[in-house]
Amino acid sequence: MKREKTVKTLSYADILSLSKLFPNSYEFKSNCIGVGDKFIACLAVLFYPSMLDDLILTQLMCMSKYHVSMDFEPIEAERILPQIDRSIKELDSRLAQVNMSVADKDEASEELNDFRTFRIDMSRGQEKALAVTIRFWLKDENEDLLLQRLDALKAEIQGRYGIDCFLPAYEMQEQFLSLTSPSNSVMTPFPLLQTFARQIPFYGTSLRDPHGWYFGHSLTDEVVILDPFAATQQRTSFNMLFVGGMGAGKSSTLKSMMQDALAFGHRVFSLDIEGEQRVLAQ
Repeated sequence: MKREKTVKTLSYADILSLSKLFPNSYEFKSNCIGVGDKFIACLAVLFYPSMLDDLILTQLMCMSKYHVSMDFEPIEAERILPQIDRSIKELDSRLAQVNMSVADKDEASEELNDFRTFRIDMSRGQEKALAVTIRFWLKDENEDLLLQRLDALKAEIQGRYGIDCFLPAYEMQEQFLSLTSPSNSVMTPFPLLQTFARQIPFYGTSLRDPHGWYFGHSLTDEVVILDPFAATQQRTSFNMLFVGGMGAGKSSTLKSMMQDALAFGHRVFSLDIEGEQRVLAQ
């Protein structure tokens, strides 16, 4: 049986699409990369504050004005401890300066305490560390405008989050290859349990029980459905503790849970010292 050949003619739109997907020229400059008719460049994270608020990296990754890439690998204690010792020594030297302002001295003292705690935890095996390289990628059709946007982004991340970034000048070819291959070149150390695990909620869906009551949405926009009487391998007790400041919604949440329980036909016994639940009981 003779097989017929199928020939497809490419339209102008097909050729234009292919030219964007597979540009015929790459130009590696000192501060950016020319890819077809676009210019791309990245900022790499060099330093982050010792007390990084929860979910900061998640917030940065969810912004639409740039793309984020991340390379990370575990670091053995033998490799990270000398770096911690050098940081502690440097902070000790800074605190010995007489002309430091009170604010700078307080900041250095707090950072020194964090490093010492980190070192003790690493020595005892109570903490682990990751070497991380985080890059923020931008693209633009205008090279000068791209560099201006990089400067503005660097200032914004530094001013809002205290995260220092740098433009890896004269290393753009290596940075470009990091988009498709592992390239952990900066290797900023992150405490795994105290910092990194609190930044990216890999287990956000664990807040969703198969059956239960709807509580709302988490900070990562996950639906929170909780069955307070469901036993799992991680949750073996039915005891619950509501913690929060004045006006945070502790009483409202408890009343909502009681209403849900009543709606399911359960009996509710409440020891109400202040009489907040009188209307609900009636």
